[in-house]
Amino acid sequence: MNDTEPDRFRSVSSGHAATTAAPMVDEEGEVWLDSATAALLLGFSAQYRGSLAIAERVPGRRERPDSHTARWWFRRRDIEQIAAARAQMSAHRASVTA
Repeated sequence: MNDTEPDRFRSVSSGHAATTAAPMVDEEGEVWLDSATAALLLGFSAQYRGSLAIAERVPGRRERPDSHTARWWFRRRDIEQIAAARAQMSAHRASVTA
């Protein structure tokens, strides 16, 4: 990571840089992550992550629902739950094949 660009991260799996936005907190105190951040946490590309939201597999919301270029936002707790489930499934598969 480049210290002069703290909001730029390099994805370990793809080797491509992804620009992330700072998390936002809504009026109820819920923390929301942008699609690039959620994708990095889950090991997906941001485009794939947005596709999941559009398919309603993962709860999310758009900054401007009427825009095709608006940023998607996801609840941090939902992303953390999905990441934990993926890790558990991965560990289970590893133990079954070992």
